[in-house]
Amino acid sequence: MANPGTYSFRAKIWIWRSPKKETTAPWHFVTLPKKIRNDIEDLYKGTSSSLGSYRVHVNIGNTAWNTSLFPSRELGLILPLKAAVRKAEDLHEGKSVRIIIEIVV
Repeated sequence: MANPGTYSFRAKIWIWRSPKKETTAPWHFVTLPKKIRNDIEDLYKGTSSSLGSYRVHVNIGNTAWNTSLFPSRELGLILPLKAAVRKAEDLHEGKSVRIIIEIVV
């Protein structure tokens, strides 16, 4: 951890597709490493939303944006990658990407 609340890691992009046929747009995510997830949950307990999400500032390559980390029962904390970011940084399913997140308290 470089600065308190700032984490850097590499992760592979994966896609979640709704089982409902009327939903055609896939959602792209990365899963945070378990150690970082545990650190965030320990250090920022009580600062998550009622849904268990954490507000973050994210940097991938030359692109920065604000979003939230979301809890997944099976995966831990996941980070959504919006279309504009994927397009700007040429991101796609299966690609490993370096990510910097900063918790926004």
